[in-house]
Amino acid sequence: MTGIWCGFFLVNGGLALWTALAADLALWTLYNGAIAYALGIALFAAEWCTRQRVRKRHRA
Repeated sequence: MTGIWCGFFLVNGGLALWTALAADLALWTLYNGAIAYALGIALFAAEWCTRQRVRKRHRA
């Protein structure tokens, strides 16, 4: 999962930089104020669910 998080932060950082340099304020605000957070929360939730399944398998 560490590799997935690293990839997420690289892509997210690139998109944030692009919105800061090339996009208008409305798109920058939308991406950096909502979309980036929603994607991070979704990845965290997917990781948490995956970890719960793996732990359950190893306990059995």
